[in-house]
Amino acid sequence: MTPSGYLRYPTIRGDLLAFVADDDLWLVPADGGVARRRTADRAPASHPRISADGSMIAWTSRRDGPPEVYLAGTSGGSAQRVTHWSDRGTRTHGWSPDGELLVTTSAGQPFVHHHWAYAIPVDDGAARFSGLRRLPFGPVADLAMNGRAIALQGGWAQEPAFWKRYRGGTAGRLWLSQAGADGHGPAPVRRVLDGLRGQMSCPMLVAGRLAFFRDH
Repeated sequence: MTPSGYLRYPTIRGDLLAFVADDDLWLVPADGGVARRRTADRAPASHPRISADGSMIAWTSRRDGPPEVYLAGTSGGSAQRVTHWSDRGTRTHGWSPDGELLVTTSAGQPFVHHHWAYAIPVDDGAARFSGLRRLPFGPVADLAMNGRAIALQGGWAQEPAFWKRYRGGTAGRLWLSQAGADGHGPAPVRRVLDGLRGQMSCPMLVAGRLAFFRDH
């Protein structure tokens, strides 16, 4: 009998799958096999994201207290703490087409729900926080880039489990841009699917399509 487990935050890149179980980060081949525990921090991990070449993985962890972004190689080695914001809204979102880490935080903002997106350069397997740049999108809760488009989620950055059947004014809103898709400069954005009521989250750009969660 195959044992069951409570697996969260799955993400896949090529033939490598990452997920969180027992508050730790695990890696396993996408076609099956034995999962390797990548962290053992005795602290909650979440939102892993694998780099385009599959060599690096970034995630959010509470290892040192408030959530921060960490980076490590998928094949082993120690983890590097990337951010030092001490903000409960800090979160990993993925990678830009240029190989930068995409993160959000409300650090330095007047309200905890004002999350701004940042790009952090990664060179030779290490992140350079000194090269941090704030992306020109205004407050966002989530984002995805693929070089051809940028998907942005506005609204409160909470997991969908906290928002089931919510229909209030701070529900997520979805925006899309197909110009300036590298995130290096201002780009015109348009709101999409604004006629759908309900909470939305997790915009994803996959094979030329836009995918997302919504409970409308």
